[in-house]
Amino acid sequence: AIHVRMGADVWLARSRLLWGRFLLNGDGERARAVELLTSARELADRMGSDDVHEAADELLSSLT
Repeated sequence: AIHVRMGADVWLARSRLLWGRFLLNGDGERARAVELLTSARELADRMGSDDVHEAADELLSSLT
């Protein structure tokens, strides 16, 4: 919420990446993890953050 209020999209993308990664290790949170990782990847694309995009893409690819 803080990153949204600040307009800090790069940090929002990083936070969503980390939360998505965390939720993938839990039970029953896969759908929310995919949602967060997809959002992280989209934000990273807009902001030009290749490292976040690649990390989110790698995690999402591992789910298939």
